[in-house]
Amino acid sequence: MMNIHEQAKQLYRDLYQGMVNQNINLLNARLADNFVLEHMTGIKQAKQDWLQAIETGQMRYYRAQEDQVSIKVTDDSLILIGRSIVDAKIYGFRADWHLQMTLTFSQNKEGHLVINSAVAKSY
Repeated sequence: MMNIHEQAKQLYRDLYQGMVNQNINLLNARLADNFVLEHMTGIKQAKQDWLQAIETGQMRYYRAQEDQVSIKVTDDSLILIGRSIVDAKIYGFRADWHLQMTLTFSQNKEGHLVINSAVAKSY
């Protein structure tokens, strides 16, 4: 069985796998129901809106190359900071983005670790 650090890293990798493969079922399973993504612009997007943008191709992710992953654990939180180079087309503009994602986690009603929120920044 994976420890909590390994679980968090796997969720981070699953997130990018789902984004690149437009696998909405995988993303839906790995994201909390109340998941919110904060984009580099500061705009916050609810889970279903983001999944719809991926599904329709408004946000199309082609490739993600993991650069660095670190995890912080406190008494009441688990935070993953991951850096990846992401080839994506966002609302018609395609580029290689140096994307830092800060993820927080929670447990769903089945007791599984899920991604609660994500904040995207460039690095």
